[in-house]
Amino acid sequence: MSATNLVLIDMDPGDPFDFYLDHYKQQLVAGYTKETPAFGLHVFMRDYNKLGRRRRAGAQRRR
Repeated sequence: MSATNLVLIDMDPGDPFDFYLDHYKQQLVAGYTKETPAFGLHVFMRDYNKLGRRRRAGAQRRR
């Protein structure tokens, strides 16, 4: 993509953002998105370490 307006936002700003690119989809599904008036996208993502064991284990099995 070029000229995109995408912002990843930690759902819990009280701790460092735990982002794991290999599990982007699981973190994305656990959060939510908001479109900006200029058609940008703000993605509110849950920390990877807060997804829970069941969700992380299920993601690894599907590979």
